[in-house]
Amino acid sequence: HTSPQASLQISADNNDFSNEQSSHEELGRIQLWLSNLERSEAHYGSCLRIGRTTHDLAIQGKATAGRGYVAACYGHLDSGLESLRAGLSLLRQCDERQEASRVIYEIARIQRFRAEEGWQQRMEDAATLLTRTLPTFLSQKHAVFIARTKAQAWIWRTESRLSMELRGRMLQGESLVDTMLQLSWEALQEGKSVLADIEQVGDRLIRSDVLLTQVDMQMLGLQEAALVQATIDDAKRVFESNSSLRLIAKCDKLSACVKIFEHDFQSAKLLLEGSQRRLHEAGCNKGGEQVEVYWFLAIALRLAGQEHEGRDVLAKAIELYTALGSSRVCCLCCCMIRGACYTCLECYQRDYCKDCYAECALNGRSCHRTTSMIRAARPL
Repeated sequence: HTSPQASLQISADNNDFSNEQSSHEELGRIQLWLSNLERSEAHYGSCLRIGRTTHDLAIQGKATAGRGYVAACYGHLDSGLESLRAGLSLLRQCDERQEASRVIYEIARIQRFRAEEGWQQRMEDAATLLTRTLPTFLSQKHAVFIARTKAQAWIWRTESRLSMELRGRMLQGESLVDTMLQLSWEALQEGKSVLADIEQVGDRLIRSDVLLTQVDMQMLGLQEAALVQATIDDAKRVFESNSSLRLIAKCDKLSACVKIFEHDFQSAKLLLEGSQRRLHEAGCNKGGEQVEVYWFLAIALRLAGQEHEGRDVLAKAIELYTALGSSRVCCLCCCMIRGACYTCLECYQRDYCKDCYAECALNGRSCHRTTSMIRAARPL
């Protein structure tokens, strides 16, 4: 098959604007995944320019949304949301369901980061819209797209539903740990089937996304550190083979969470410092990924006895959170933590606001002993 880069050159040489704009859009997506943000932005810009010339609304929508993805990676969330919403409007005009669902998910992800109401429903809407593309793929017997669509929908629905379930069951008086174990088991059972279908068609990229969602569920279910780390390593190999710095950094951050869980704070510190270097190299040092690294690095430093250094890094995290219009988000009520933040070290560092922490502790439903909680300064 002709590579996207070769196809782009052939199209440009032959003034084939239709294929040229499609090649730019595909290359923009590829470069974004590879963490080459400047190249991705350039391709999306060229795609948008040609799309306006050809009056192709679908291409204009994809390119505009693509620029929103890049902006969000840079940490420019407001301009990113503006581009995403403009792209979504164009995509809806031409019934581009698959790409529209991806844009809706990205908007929901930013809303989740900012603890805005309604992000769970928006994420559910994205999954619902995506699954409406399945009949076309089923009629074409396109096994790759069928497996990929089911996997993506499972990832999005897992994110949205677990958030709502945890809070609801807590309000009903159920044990937090029992609820965490049950919800994670149910999600992982469904995920096994999804993963099997993906492995059958050989889609390594979406497989790595499924694995990272499994990591989240394994952590929620308090599974053994060795099993969690093995799943992270499995996903990381794909990212390393493609030199995707941003996604390698994400895996290193998750590995650091495992090390903190094991009380190996020095190893966690080294992993987080490496993650920070990769994000800086990828140009993603002012976004959500970077602030997460700051937060966990502050925890690792404080637990390693480097209290002064930990407070300095915590100050950087708070400053960046403020710039991004966000804060830590409580794992139960899904609201910004504006008071003290309590992080449970026995739950792979799940965060609680002071109200949920006090409610759970008072009713004897804390996930773990209060002595397992580390208290941070005001996040915002």
